[in-house]
Order: sequence, then structure tokens, then C-alpha cells
Amino acid sequence: MRWCTAEDERVCPWCGPVHGKVVGAEDNFFNQGDVLEAEGQTLALNYRAIDVPPLHPNCRCFVRAEEIEV
Repeated sequence: MRWCTAEDERVCPWCGPVHGKVVGAEDNFFNQGDVLEAEGQTLALNYRAIDVPPLHPNCRCFVRAEEIEV
């Protein structure tokens, strides 16, 4: 799965760096308990593991299937 943002000026400082990140279909982008830091702010992911967006309220991110050659 590939994490995709809206790629515009409204992309937040937490989602922007994740744009393009690829994980396996059974894997998480972030684990429960991870803490993200960006622009002097923190986002504690204590509510669930993030296997697909949304990362936060009003998140506009989405995932795309990514074909991987084995």
C-alpha cells in the first residue's frame, strides 16, 4: 500500500513526509503509541495503529495498492 496525500498547500506537516511511503498489505504505516513530531508540534498515535488513513481529523490522505515484484 502506498500512502498518498492531496499534494497541495493544505497537506499537514505530519502527512507530507509520509507521502509515497509503501508498506505491505498486512503492515502498519504507524504503530499504536508512536509519536510524530513536525514543526514544533506532536501527534500521539495512542488511539490505534495506522494501517490506512486517516491519520487525524480532516485528513485527506488515501492509499493506493502498489504492485511489488517478489
